[in-house]
Amino acid sequence: MLSGKAVGRVAAVLLIVGLLQGVPSYSQVSGDEPAVADPAVENCADHEDPEDYVWDSADVIEILLNETAITASGAGATVDGSVLTITRAGTYNISGVLADGQIVVDSTDKGTVRLILDGVDIHCSWSAAIVVEKAKKTVVVLAEDTENYLSDGRSGVVEGSQAEEPNAVIFSRDDLTICGAGWLSVCGDVNDGISSKDGLIIAGGTIDIDVVDDGIRGKDYLVVRGGDILVSAGGDGLKSDNEQDDAKGYVSIEAGALNIVSGADAIQAQTDVMIADGEVTVRSGGGTNRRAGAATAGKGISAGVSVTVNGGDLNVNSGDDALHSNDSLAINGGTFVLSSTDDAIHADSAVEINGGDIQVTWCYEGVDSNAISVTGGTIQIVSSDDGIIAAEHVSIADGVIDITAAGDAIAAQADVTIAGGKLILSSGGGSNTRITATTSAKGIKGVGSVVIDGGDLTVDSADDAVHSDANVTINGGVFAISSGDDGIHANADLVINGGDIHIAKAYEGLESTDANIVINGGRIRIVSSDDGINVSAGGDEFAMGWPGGWPGGGGVTPEASSDCYLYVNGGYLVIDAAGDGIDSNGAVVMTDGVVIVHGPTSNMNAALDHLSFQMTGGFLLAAGNSGMAQAPSTSSTQYSILLTFNTMLSAQTLVHIQNGSGQDILSFVPGKQYNSVAFSSQDLVKGSTYDVYYGGSSTGTASDGLYQDGTYTPGTKYASFTISSMVTNVGVNTGGGGAPGGGGNVPGGGGGAVRR
Repeated sequence: MLSGKAVGRVAAVLLIVGLLQGVPSYSQVSGDEPAVADPAVENCADHEDPEDYVWDSADVIEILLNETAITASGAGATVDGSVLTITRAGTYNISGVLADGQIVVDSTDKGTVRLILDGVDIHCSWSAAIVVEKAKKTVVVLAEDTENYLSDGRSGVVEGSQAEEPNAVIFSRDDLTICGAGWLSVCGDVNDGISSKDGLIIAGGTIDIDVVDDGIRGKDYLVVRGGDILVSAGGDGLKSDNEQDDAKGYVSIEAGALNIVSGADAIQAQTDVMIADGEVTVRSGGGTNRRAGAATAGKGISAGVSVTVNGGDLNVNSGDDALHSNDSLAINGGTFVLSSTDDAIHADSAVEINGGDIQVTWCYEGVDSNAISVTGGTIQIVSSDDGIIAAEHVSIADGVIDITAAGDAIAAQADVTIAGGKLILSSGGGSNTRITATTSAKGIKGVGSVVIDGGDLTVDSADDAVHSDANVTINGGVFAISSGDDGIHANADLVINGGDIHIAKAYEGLESTDANIVINGGRIRIVSSDDGINVSAGGDEFAMGWPGGWPGGGGVTPEASSDCYLYVNGGYLVIDAAGDGIDSNGAVVMTDGVVIVHGPTSNMNAALDHLSFQMTGGFLLAAGNSGMAQAPSTSSTQYSILLTFNTMLSAQTLVHIQNGSGQDILSFVPGKQYNSVAFSSQDLVKGSTYDVYYGGSSTGTASDGLYQDGTYTPGTKYASFTISSMVTNVGVNTGGGGAPGGGGNVPGGGGGAVRR
């Protein structure tokens, strides 16, 4: 949010809505005068008036320049050799060539001094071509269809004590306005092109400036309301630098076309830069082809307090930040093409993007600030490091954000909150790229919490797709994730309350390394090269430090951790894992929801891997290899079976369970070869007998391998069993259920029919 002083400065420049771009003839302009907004400000109130742009041709004083001589037709102008001094308010029409001379305005009148440049060529070898020493207000009019040339002939930049001398080709100690429909060339071999010690307004004209230092400078303010301005400057392009009054020192661009090539900043303000409209094309500090040196800032647009862009077309190629503020920066509209050697958009305090079409073709970091808020607009970023990076918070409520980042796509040292919008994020080269252990290339990263309430998110990351060093909470949104590491990772709690989450590729789908994973709702699909879900109480090192101690592996099995839980209280979860489908180094508690696991084919992994699994409700189905297979614990309150086949069944081989009445209890087609199925449902009833088949077919509708409705055509009957305990082991037992809570006729298991 802009400060109160910044808001005041925004109001200060909204004075004239429809100024004349030029005066077609030297006569009183008829018709309605330009509309003027309420000048309720201290800055421009006495500077600009509609009468500045109209005059009576009968009152014009003609000035003729003739190489070394000057002729004046009326009072108010005196000539001393090649120096013309204007001492009275009025309108002066100046034409001709002055080989080495000067126009001086030195008037104590309360009226306006108006200089009409009607085809002049003025060169001054010792000072400024036009100097305003004193005047209430000076207006320079570029006569229509004329070419005007102003130049100085000194060499080098005036510095130190001489800086107060006239140090520009056009120099004014008081308010200055430039308007008209003519053409003006300003060529300066010393310091600035056009400079005012007070305010400077450019309302029209075609102005071409080529100078060794700053192009256009208005100390109190620089307002561009129109014109076609071309600046080539060794220093700053446009500048306002009042350091004593924090209500001044601003640059406002309301209309016109600007093309700026600068050695330092293209547009620089002591306080604020405000852009409402216009076309702004800048190349600063050598652009992205070279890094600006320590003594040369090279920023595209730079402000000491705030940058506000409400509209316009901006094309910035900068050797430093493209858009920069020492405090706040707000983008509410406009079209941007930004290319930067450093940050594309930077503010020390806060960045707000509420609209606009922003394309960052190259940068080090795309958007960099303490706090970043996006509520609208379209943002495309290509960065050699992070796309969006905040020292504290990132908040995204809406908008379209497309980021291709070598580092993290979105990162915050505190919290990340996403409530809406469409995000397309690629980090570190994408999920097929291998990165070093010290490289961070995450899709969304928060050192604090990450909270996602909504939005449409597509993430392709070399590192974790969604990561928090603290908690991750997902309440909604649509996710399409491909990750070279974890799909969603939290060092603390990972809570999913809703959303549609599709993790198409990941090393591990969901991971919490030092706390809990809680699934209360949502639809989740995971494809992982290792564990689908991993909950550990001691980080990855703890999980990998169990040689010989895995459940059922014959070694020492660690105790369940009270700090490490997987809670499934709702939702719909489908896992396709090459490693463990669900791996909890502590306990699993399932009270509701649907969990379907297409588990591992290797006997070193299991569809379910846990120290304790309390099953009190919901639907659980986990197929995989029997080598380390587990069922829920016998302390559960909902019945389960652990079904083991005496041979490996091929993928897409249907497994069917029906009750004694022939009613379908389960028809399921695992996506990979399997010889073990763990199953728990409220349809399993104590004392009831069930038949198991494999093969055959169903006329029902399959979703995620699970058939609904339809008629089963039997394949091969494998076994019959009766539910007599909380966990029933059915079929050939391989010893994998021997971990705590294992099922079947093994320690800790329940009874049941075992086919051998």
